[in-house]
Amino acid sequence: MFKLIRKVVVYFDPLLENESLNLKKEFEAWDKHARTIQIRILSLLTGLLYIAASYIERDILSSDTLSFATSLHLYFLPPLLFFISAMTFFRTLYTPMILILAISPVLANIGNLYLTELLRSSPIYLSELYSTEVYLIVIWIFAISGLRFSYAIISASICFILTLGYQFYSLMPKEIFYLHQLWMFSAFSFGVMTALILEKNNKRIFLDARKLEQLATVDKLSGLYNRMKIETYCDMEIDRAERYNEIFSMILIDIDYFKEINDAHGHNIGDRVISNISKVLQSSIRCVDYVGRWGGEEFLILLPKTTAQQAFQIAEKIRITIMEEDFSPAQNITISAGITEYIQGDTTEKIIQRADDELYKAKESGRNQIQIYEAPSFF
Repeated sequence: MFKLIRKVVVYFDPLLENESLNLKKEFEAWDKHARTIQIRILSLLTGLLYIAASYIERDILSSDTLSFATSLHLYFLPPLLFFISAMTFFRTLYTPMILILAISPVLANIGNLYLTELLRSSPIYLSELYSTEVYLIVIWIFAISGLRFSYAIISASICFILTLGYQFYSLMPKEIFYLHQLWMFSAFSFGVMTALILEKNNKRIFLDARKLEQLATVDKLSGLYNRMKIETYCDMEIDRAERYNEIFSMILIDIDYFKEINDAHGHNIGDRVISNISKVLQSSIRCVDYVGRWGGEEFLILLPKTTAQQAFQIAEKIRITIMEEDFSPAQNITISAGITEYIQGDTTEKIIQRADDELYKAKESGRNQIQIYEAPSFF
């Protein structure tokens, strides 16, 4: 029974397949942006529709009820909805905007119920015409408003309870009461299912988009950034260094005698060596650093706000860790590395070429060592 319930829950919430807290935060940020645009547009549209309704009401309502209807549908709800739409342009107002958005249909429903009560004595039985607006409100909350399901279910439930209480109070005939409850149940259930399906689809779209992004930016074997992505980060660091007069360093790493590893043990073992070295690299850098697989058995590390000498200490630690790591059945795995620091006016090609030249020197000098580029002195 528990497994069946979990399958149903996971069906409507694909994020539960991955318990990562970071993934949920990423989805919330992604979803917030999409919902903000939806709220902005549909709150504006709903306000305009209320204005249109207020002008139609002038031809069907008597003066004693028209005053309240105009106050509600022209002077209160449209400005409130326009205010919500305006709040979406300010990120810091997102939370209060959502709270106001969740309250607004409740206020609309209260006003609608009061207007229905005013119309009960009308010669033309207009109260029945207005009483059905609550079902549209419920659908609006779930499927149109842009509220997440947790907020929508609370807002719609309050509307349901208020409407049920009014229908008891109004002492409507039993048959009509049952019919209204059927309509309310239909609106509520359709709304719930629509909201759940929309939220599920949003999560699936997010997961698919994230997977495509990973395929485009992450090397499958190593789990590190691929060459294209690490080049992009290098461009970003150059822009940052030029704009803020900062420095950064680069480490270009090569696995020594990698061809011999493949020849002696096969490509599967060679792939395992690359995978294990990638884990060492990831665990050896800071959260602000970038590491990628440059190609084949080469890796590139970007170290923001780091001098070449500081980068050397990091590279040396990596070199020793890998030399002492057990890569069985492969033995005596070592690396060589070239290091350079950003120089004013560098391009991505220039700085990578310098690191590559230093890597070549390290390999020519016997491997299992690190070489640092030293800028020429003019004094």
